[in-house]
Amino acid sequence: MKEKKKEKGEGWSAEIRIDRTSGELEKLDVLGEERNRATKSVLIQRGTAILQEMLGEKSNEYKQIGLDRSISFQRFVNKIPVSGDYIGIDINEKGELDGYWRQGSLDYFVDKAAFPLPSKVIPSHELGDYLQKYIKLRYVEHFDPKNDRPILEYTPGILDMYNFDAITGKPIYHTYYDYDPPTLIQMNPPNTPVIARNQQEAELLIKREYEIKEPLKVYSNNWDDHKQRKEENEAVYQFGERGEYTVFTELSSGRVLQITKYTPKAKGKISKENAKEKAIRFLAKYLDPWDKEVQLTYSNEDEYSYKFRFFKSYQGIPVLPTVDSYISYSVKIDSATGEGISFIKDSIEKPYVPNKQVKLPDRNAIMSTKVGASEWLRHNPVKLVYEFVGGGKDPRLVYQLVEKRVDKNVFIDATTGKAVFVDR
Repeated sequence: MKEKKKEKGEGWSAEIRIDRTSGELEKLDVLGEERNRATKSVLIQRGTAILQEMLGEKSNEYKQIGLDRSISFQRFVNKIPVSGDYIGIDINEKGELDGYWRQGSLDYFVDKAAFPLPSKVIPSHELGDYLQKYIKLRYVEHFDPKNDRPILEYTPGILDMYNFDAITGKPIYHTYYDYDPPTLIQMNPPNTPVIARNQQEAELLIKREYEIKEPLKVYSNNWDDHKQRKEENEAVYQFGERGEYTVFTELSSGRVLQITKYTPKAKGKISKENAKEKAIRFLAKYLDPWDKEVQLTYSNEDEYSYKFRFFKSYQGIPVLPTVDSYISYSVKIDSATGEGISFIKDSIEKPYVPNKQVKLPDRNAIMSTKVGASEWLRHNPVKLVYEFVGGGKDPRLVYQLVEKRVDKNVFIDATTGKAVFVDR
């Protein structure tokens, strides 16, 4: 619920948000002419007093964790921080409240008795014994920008979004890409990359793909922006009365990086399994010749289309182009017609548009998972926190990564069992 109040004479307004169920204040924001902030001593004194006024005895569960332009508090239960449960308070130079906000679970007054006891947790120094059961392998083709080279690394998750159940030691993943094992698919790619060096070849490609016999109207080829396109090594061609067809290429080589077709929205008729088969066939036409296998990692759908995302793969292991550009290919299938309406080589990450095969390390020459797990934990310290499952009311104990290094990325080389540090 929101309530606003404004008094014109003073030129200010306030936004107030109150929890509909509990009646507790969630947010207060006083707007108007900016006023000087309170000194740190006043922030501490008044901020602590206001916290006690707002929460009563529950304020004892909060500890100060930050002091800058505002003072911030975090909830602690059994001396363990509750992840995401914060309160911030702004005080002006007159000692008046200028802002109050809280973030946390849907009901942050969950009784202490509902929180698992820390006596049940696995000691952090024993977490490696559990992690070795779950640790994964992944390739990163370009993990080191200064010395462009690939790595085969040990990691708890294909993507770096996870923590660990502190009672079972099992990783808890926060992305779709790690929930379920990807599906490995053997592919038969073309012998050479699909090329469209100019407008004529791009038109021919579209006509061949969608079995169009008559000439296509040129909608745009983006040469008004030729200088920028040249600098970015890309070309875009569009055809059709409304630009329904698009071909995106690497300018220097003509390699096709993207094909899309706009179709009117019509509700689906084909099954997801049928769409998946069509997506794999569509993908196979435009794969790079060296991509002999892929992994279907995630799919979703709406009323009109199915979308499938694929990792590149080598020796059954996911291949990421870089740590920040992870999905290699995505394909969209029209659910009414079964046509492939979008192919995207998502691994476009300057300066790494992969135009040749990267020689990757052999998975058969690696250190044990025990070594990998131990080295990973040595360079990735964890801390014990409470979090609420799915944002709900059920707290659980997890080991969460301590903040990462600000200047380095660390990779655990599976071939040596040693950490490799790379400047961010």
